[in-house]
Amino acid sequence: MRTPMPPPSDHLRSVRIGLAMVLTGSVFLATGSLAVRFYWLVKVDQQQRVEQHHQAILARVEYLKAAGDHQRCIRETQQIPVESLFHSRAIVLQDQCQRALTTAVINRAQGQANAGQLKDAISEVQTISDSAVAAQVQQLVWQWSNQILQVAEGYYRDSNGRFEDALKTAGAITPDNPLYSEAQNKIRGWQQEWLNNQSRQQIVEAAFKAHQYETALLQAQQISHPYWSRQVAPIVQAIYREQAAPQPSPPSRSESDSIDTIPAGGMDDVRLPIYLLLPLMAGAMVLLAGARRD
Repeated sequence: MRTPMPPPSDHLRSVRIGLAMVLTGSVFLATGSLAVRFYWLVKVDQQQRVEQHHQAILARVEYLKAAGDHQRCIRETQQIPVESLFHSRAIVLQDQCQRALTTAVINRAQGQANAGQLKDAISEVQTISDSAVAAQVQQLVWQWSNQILQVAEGYYRDSNGRFEDALKTAGAITPDNPLYSEAQNKIRGWQQEWLNNQSRQQIVEAAFKAHQYETALLQAQQISHPYWSRQVAPIVQAIYREQAAPQPSPPSRSESDSIDTIPAGGMDDVRLPIYLLLPLMAGAMVLLAGARRD
């Protein structure tokens, strides 16, 4: 028994539907392909624009490096991301600018230190963040801080009394400084010694006025600071002059027997030596003989 054939109209309709589906799929495929292609074209164009921007940044970095503007040079290189084609070059330029900046800061700080501006030199060198020279920076800070303490020590020992200058100079060492504790210990020691010497100077003056010379000299010998030693020096010299002055000696026996010696009882108690009486007696006899002839 034969299968009945579909009518011609149904067959044509099926063919047409199939062709329509094929054409529709082809259109969708073509459209998708075009969309993907367009997307990648846009993506590539954007990437090219970004890389051109990064390239322009590098050109500016090169200019800043040559001009010596190392801080801006470093900031500009930080704008280039890791995924950029120019990132490796940016890192190289950043390192070069960082080293140049570090060298410039150290040289500037060295100049300040040579001019005696030690506090400013320390502040300058502490701005360096380059870990490659951290040990060098620490050494410079220690060196200049030690020089500050030496200057302060000189002020303190000055015989003209620059006590306040010493405290101010040593006090310039900040808490973040490796020698801060040492500076504070020195300040406390100076203050204690200064007060002790001042107290002894006052005792010397009081003892001198009371004619207690031994006490005054003993206290003066215990003064350890040049300034306070200078203050008591005139008193010590006055005591030595007083002690060196000749003292009145008691009269000798011959002087007590002389004619000028008058006993406490008056002229009635005067006893003249025999060698003085003989000339007087001879003179009296001559006068008596002359009187008889007259």
